[in-house]
Amino acid sequence: MNQGCITATEATLSAAQLLESKPHWVVAANHLDVVNSACQQLYRVLDDFALVCRERQQAVAALGAARHEPLWRLALGVGCRNKASPARVLLVGVYAALLADALGWSVTDCNALQQAAPLCDVGMLGMLDELAPMARVFSADERALLHTHPMIGAEMLGSGLIPELRLAAEVALSHHEQFDGKGYPAALQGQQIPLSGRIAAVAVYFAGLTSEKDYRTALPDDLVFDLAAAEAGARFDPQVIDALLHLSDVLVFVRSAVDQLSITLAAPAPDRDLWLQLKQSFLTDSVGQGKSAQLALGSHSWK
Repeated sequence: MNQGCITATEATLSAAQLLESKPHWVVAANHLDVVNSACQQLYRVLDDFALVCRERQQAVAALGAARHEPLWRLALGVGCRNKASPARVLLVGVYAALLADALGWSVTDCNALQQAAPLCDVGMLGMLDELAPMARVFSADERALLHTHPMIGAEMLGSGLIPELRLAAEVALSHHEQFDGKGYPAALQGQQIPLSGRIAAVAVYFAGLTSEKDYRTALPDDLVFDLAAAEAGARFDPQVIDALLHLSDVLVFVRSAVDQLSITLAAPAPDRDLWLQLKQSFLTDSVGQGKSAQLALGSHSWK
């Protein structure tokens, strides 16, 4: 219940305390019925007000859920275009949220990034079929056309009023930028790249290389962590890579948990804080196995 909403019981106690604090007040016996009737009406008004507060909270929650479902369906569509399984689509968002959490983002912002990150390649919906992800070398003209998909995605998403869509537009535009300035579409460098894009780039990289493709099997986790570490300061933000390496056990645990969900295209949208639920599951599992349940990165700790 929102602050400011009180129950009839609370109102009764408040009224009693008020009367006790004013001993010089004298209520004639023939006025007691009137006072009691007025109090009962007040209690009903307060209870009605509390009900309105509850209904408002439920409506806000329903609105959030209604907003979340289309974003998830759109992400699945992008995944189909890129030949990514529903599990990999979900993992991109969960990995991004976990990395953001380790870097000190709020729970609300991590929830938003879990929804936004899987939409990073939404601009691929505007590409020719010949440019869909595949194991071949593109010509210079094809590559130049392919490099426009971040701008297409940002244009598709950026004019929306939904905060998650605006964040997704930022991610779509920036997740192919590289920390050393050799990325696209704007060749941004270092801190010029929005942190959301720097985080999503690492999440997509890890999810992609540890997932099976039509043309290759998933790479071993240790190899992928080594490859990512080698790109720190070049392709990727060293701070985000530090978070990735600190969370290595967590990310492997999370992938196993998501695989067990057997997610399909018809599955309902995952909880917006699924990353947090999985984090808590990892910590609980670690305690059960006698492992340390605290992970720290810089000044930020998981406890």
